[in-house]
Amino acid sequence: MPLGPPLTLRDVAATIGCSPWTVRQTLIPRGLPHFRFRASGRLIFYRDQVIRWMRTNKKEENQVSLFKRGSVWWSYFYEDGIRHQSSTGTSNRKQAETIEARLKEEVTNQRFRIVKADPAMTSANSPPVS
Repeated sequence: MPLGPPLTLRDVAATIGCSPWTVRQTLIPRGLPHFRFRASGRLIFYRDQVIRWMRTNKKEENQVSLFKRGSVWWSYFYEDGIRHQSSTGTSNRKQAETIEARLKEEVTNQRFRIVKADPAMTSANSPPVS
């Protein structure tokens, strides 16, 4: 299997879409393939290995999570590999779940360019409503 071109820690972070700290502290312990030079301790990654690892360890799309920060619930979820985060603005878990579902629906609608119909909008062929 080809390894692909070598990547630095910053290159891997950019490829995955996270910070170098996350790569070092979270992803390497989870098994992200890498090599370490003895003398300098520098980490080397190979592109094809990283991409294969990402595909096999991919988070489930549309995975939704609620976290409480202070007294307010926050929603964090991924859509097409992009992390979306937003405050629900409420301290009630049930309300936060409802708001979270609405946020997820909005992101999905934006993804597929679905526009909500405005009942006040008229068609060019129909006479204006008085």
